[in-house]
Amino acid sequence: MGFLSCSFNLYVFISPDYNVILVVYIDDLTTVGKKADVCKVYEYLSKHFTVTLKKELSYLLGIKILHTITSLKLEQSQYIINMLTYFGIEMSWPVSTLIDPKVTFVKADVSEPAYH
Repeated sequence: MGFLSCSFNLYVFISPDYNVILVVYIDDLTTVGKKADVCKVYEYLSKHFTVTLKKELSYLLGIKILHTITSLKLEQSQYIINMLTYFGIEMSWPVSTLIDPKVTFVKADVSEPAYH
């Protein structure tokens, strides 16, 4: 199938022939690509392994994946809510911190102590 291992991650493989990305995690494979190309990869793998085809990916590592006709959209709102809850700050709200645009910042003198 001509899959090449990625230099940035040993578990990610790319097939230049089929324009498919294959991510391996223990005994799970996640494929990304055009449906026709993914089906060709699935057919090939099913000749050599027991393969179970699941539905379209909707979550990966806490990131929600939304499929549209022309694109994939990634949404992290649930991940952010989970992190806020984990750290006990889920009732926090964003605030604007206005800075006077006329303020001039200067580089600190490293010979002076940071705290007085």
